[in-house]
Amino acid sequence: MSKFSEIQQRIINQEYYLSNHAETERIEDNVEIEDIENAILKGKLIEKQVDAKSSKYLIQGATLDNRVITVVCTMLNKELRIITVFEE
Repeated sequence: MSKFSEIQQRIINQEYYLSNHAETERIEDNVEIEDIENAILKGKLIEKQVDAKSSKYLIQGATLDNRVITVVCTMLNKELRIITVFEE
């Protein structure tokens, strides 16, 4: 299973959490939780960023009202963490 497929499966299983920063950003950009889930499930992996600590995945997709958003997430101790979300 690819890492992107694993991320999508965690969304399906509701096995993820939003960082405080992601929660703040989603509220400021008027992005609902369902929009984040939709973007990850129907979007595409546009970039993988690797540093000494972890890998970050940038996923771009549409909200339920067809706005384009980017979701940045990471797998931390086998948990999916949504780091931030922003509208394009």
